[in-house]
Amino acid sequence: SVLLKDGLVGIGADGSASAPSIYRASDTNTGIYFPAANNIGFATDGVIRGRWTTDGLCFGSDTAAANALDDYEEGTFTPTITASTSGAPSGGTYVGRYTKIGRLVYSTAYVSGVSKNTLSGTIRIALPFTVRDNADGTGNIRYGNFNTAAGTVTVYIYADNNVNYCIMQQFSKDGYLGDVNAGNLNSTFELYSLTFIYQTD
Repeated sequence: SVLLKDGLVGIGADGSASAPSIYRASDTNTGIYFPAANNIGFATDGVIRGRWTTDGLCFGSDTAAANALDDYEEGTFTPTITASTSGAPSGGTYVGRYTKIGRLVYSTAYVSGVSKNTLSGTIRIALPFTVRDNADGTGNIRYGNFNTAAGTVTVYIYADNNVNYCIMQQFSKDGYLGDVNAGNLNSTFELYSLTFIYQTD
């Protein structure tokens, strides 16, 4: 039944997946129902496909808070360059974009025409969110004009737990060579097609 009170419309029955409270007249087992307090269920062909809970969106018959999708967003950020010891770059263009699905963050970025100026120490690139505890992240870079011998070094991106930046690490065929620092950058440098995947809280 439909209830009217103070100008509001309410549904008298909770319904079920096979007989939802709100449905299309010609398709009575597909619609919306109320499986529990503070829950809204969605059913098709008499089967629950998901529900909104106070924890977020759960899929199928799952109701676990840990499995609820509580966020989806797309946005931009500035992949600011800093260094572990001191200094700051000057000039340049900074572009960053991200997609966040629950805790998972996928970000892309590039910087161009940046003067390394007074940078000293390991190079850091800002991330849109802080890396979750015990969930360090990793990524790749397509191009950067480093002061290293061409063809002998591969650069990967890495971030430790509980930081809001990533660093670049150098590897040869024999293993780890060290973090990319200010001395590895040309006086004016570019970093193109940085991609990074990690978890945040």
